[in-house]
Amino acid sequence: MGHTSWTPDGTQSLPPLPLFPDPLAGLVTSAPAGLDVQGDSYDEPVIPVAKPVEPDEEQSRAMVEALLAAEDAPPEGPRVALPPPPGVSAGGLPPGMVATPEKVPARQRMRQALSGRSDADVQSWREAVRQRREQLRAKSKSDRESSNGSASGGSTVGGVVVALVVLAIFAVIAIQVISSIATGIGELFQ
Repeated sequence: MGHTSWTPDGTQSLPPLPLFPDPLAGLVTSAPAGLDVQGDSYDEPVIPVAKPVEPDEEQSRAMVEALLAAEDAPPEGPRVALPPPPGVSAGGLPPGMVATPEKVPARQRMRQALSGRSDADVQSWREAVRQRREQLRAKSKSDRESSNGSASGGSTVGGVVVALVVLAIFAVIAIQVISSIATGIGELFQ
């Protein structure tokens, strides 16, 4: 926008006041004496912008290989055991913590549990397990028979009847929609 002379008429703000030099501080932002400054006297600051640098692939590869070699290399010198943290007991766990149990297969645990029992106790336990398995088999068999019987009986017929009723309702609605569309199109051409 060029500088034009104009007189303020009250509809626009006045131009900024001229900057006066500070005789005591010698500010750099002050205008030279006797210069009539109009408009914004501040220049946009010039900031150097960094240019992108192309990476050196060989140097990058060498740095990565050096890092990986340092990770794979064993530590120099003998290994030193660290002292336990404060509050750790001689067992290696903090007070109040229980060690995790060993993973033992179920058969081995069962044998260990039954090893101190007499033969009569083991036989009674086996009989109780066998009876419980038979009860569960009989229950699952009766459940399967009852579900098969009810599914093949009344519920199938009831499902077919409900499906036919819903189908009839949809057919009636579809006929009404088609007839109203045909009526509307017929009235357009009349």
